[in-house]
Amino acid sequence: MQEIIIKRNYNLYYRMLAISVVALFFIARNIISYYKSGGEGNLVFLIISYVFGFFILLLVNNSIRQLNKRTPALIISENGIIDNISLIKPELVPWSNIVGAEVKKYRGNLQMAIILRDYYDVLDNESPVRSKMTQTLINDLETPWLINLTLIKTDISELHRIILERSAAAAADVVNRES
Repeated sequence: MQEIIIKRNYNLYYRMLAISVVALFFIARNIISYYKSGGEGNLVFLIISYVFGFFILLLVNNSIRQLNKRTPALIISENGIIDNISLIKPELVPWSNIVGAEVKKYRGNLQMAIILRDYYDVLDNESPVRSKMTQTLINDLETPWLINLTLIKTDISELHRIILERSAAAAADVVNRES
């Protein structure tokens, strides 16, 4: 089996960066006009502008960091899947641990839920925030592994077909070895 490399889709981050820069321009304009007027104006509006400006700077920082990542989104090899974009970011999930995949809309985005035999093997429970978020996914979807399909450049039906075929082949190999 050949290795399939699926690239990241950077369009979302380019749009986010452009919108954030425009928003920062308007916020900076409002802050400068407050100080140019000699402090006449609404102080609450100034404080809100600073707070929103801070959060938009965080958004700009995140967009730039995401645009600088050059690792592929997914690597599908004969051994399994390496995922660099999902919440849990598993190292290498072997095909024998993958039961199947479902494409569904979850929280407004088209997602691919990868169903695992034993998802505790791939979870990184070092981060309490990440652990809580993955527990929410387990409660909602019965799997912690969700791939946001807007973040990858590929044919969704083809990716779904490949994952189903390779996981079924690995399951058949396990059955053949046991008998």
